[in-house]
Formats: sequence, structure tokens, C-alpha cells
Amino acid sequence: MPYFLVCNPGLANETYYPLKPGKNTIGRARDNDIVLLHGSLSRHHAEVFAIYYPPGESSKTAAENNACITIRDRQSLNGTFINRTRVQNSEIQTGEIITLGKVNFKLIYAVNDAQTYTIPGSSAANISDRESDTQ
Repeated sequence: MPYFLVCNPGLANETYYPLKPGKNTIGRARDNDIVLLHGSLSRHHAEVFAIYYPPGESSKTAAENNACITIRDRQSLNGTFINRTRVQNSEIQTGEIITLGKVNFKLIYAVNDAQTYTIPGSSAANISDRESDTQ
């Protein structure tokens, strides 16, 4: 799983979340794959879909490294944005900034993910409004 969502990219408290194949849910509720306790997020804010294609298999929608990453807003109150443009359902490219409520993420691709990044445990991340508001 070489794709990650980086929460609070470039800040001291940045956190890396690996994208598993299939659906990855994000929100405040504990039943999400990525749980962030931030007041601007809905309980079930968004879903990120990671489709990984086998090496050598071509697809019109496959981006770099034979993968297609999309995001879908789950009728959140504060919205889902890609590079400051509100979206309901959209493909995400490496390097783009995804904002859920007031929490920023960046999609990255890392070949050597296990040695390069600290991956959070299964507990919820408690991010204050001040720490995540970089806009």
C-alpha cells in the first residue's frame, strides 16, 4: 500500500495514514478507518477509495503506479475540498491537498513506506482546531 493520506502536512504533528485497497472511511465516529476527533468533521465525513491494479495491467483511470484514488463526501456539514474546490465525488492526484472541514490532508505515494514513515496506531487522533487550521 504505497499511498498515504498525510494529515496536517508540513506541521510538527503530521500523521501518515496508509490507504488500504478498497474503501477507507474518515470521520469522528470510532467505526471509521481514519478517526479524527475534530469538531469540523462529521461523524462519517468522507470515503476514500483506493483501487490498486496489478503491475502491467493498464486502465484508463489508473494514475501513476497503477492505482486510482477517489474521494466521496458523505453529505458532511463542512464539506470536502480538493485544492480549495468543493467536491462530492472526485479523483485525487498525488500531491493534491484534500480538506475535510478544517483538517488538511495531502495524498502521497511512497515506494519505501515502511522505513520512511511513522504510521499511527488504531487509536483516534485528537486534533485541535488550532493545530489543523492552516488556511
